Amino acid sequence: MNFSIQTASITDKGLSSNYAVNEDSCLILEADGVFAVADGVGGANAGDIASQTAISTVRALILREKNNDQKTKENSIAFIKELIKAGNQAIHALAKARRQQIASTLVIMLIEEDYAILGHVGDSRIYVYRDKKLIQLTRDHSKLQNLIDNNLIKPAEESDFQDRHIITRALGIKSTVEPGIQTVNLKDKDLFILCTDGIYIHNSDEEMLANIEQNRGKLQKICDVLKENCYEKGATDNLTAVVVKIATLDMDEQETKIMRAPDYIDTIIKK
Repeated sequence: MNFSIQTASITDKGLSSNYAVNEDSCLILEADGVFAVADGVGGANAGDIASQTAISTVRALILREKNNDQKTKENSIAFIKELIKAGNQAIHALAKARRQQIASTLVIMLIEEDYAILGHVGDSRIYVYRDKKLIQLTRDHSKLQNLIDNNLIKPAEESDFQDRHIITRALGIKSTVEPGIQTVNLKDKDLFILCTDGIYIHNSDEEMLANIEQNRGKLQKICDVLKENCYEKGATDNLTAVVVKIATLDMDEQETKIMRAPDYIDTIIKK
């Protein structure tokens, strides 16, 4: 089965005086079916450099391997792991050279035929809107998530948890990192959101669901509403989201997509 892909994005510094620059970065390579979001870890030095290093490393490897035709699910999983490993090594090497801690989260999505491979490190997330439900696909590598998993915190206490920003895994901290990896079969009209915590701390699941259902055919509007909600609630962190919509192609559309593929322009957004 073949799918068309539509995307939109938003990235913004937010309102907090703690951030002189936007430490988030994102990657949109529609022609290659690759999308990623990175968040320079708060509290670490040069968060913007960390996230940009993660994204630029991923982008370089994608463009280097784009003519590789051996696209099996096993190969795709191995490739995602290679991308994350390379990003981790690049940031770790930079941290050693600068003699300071530099780190970043990363979520990445690779679309192959009728499935997607997802990889993540840290607390940036990937959601999917499907069958009128919003599902969080990634599981945060965070202190809060560890407490939730061990039933040491009640759901009502989660929003007030003081250390919710503390993550237990990030690119660049150690020479190796273990990512979360999963595969997702694609369905017509799936809508994915890749985002940093600056988005979801100010947009509840219910608010994101309502936003998607009200603006389903307007991807940039979905992004704009995500930002508006953040600003209404103080935008205490940098905020970044990439929205990816999947649609089934009929035969005529497939031929059009094949003809247009060489004209697609890869875009990278990073600040």
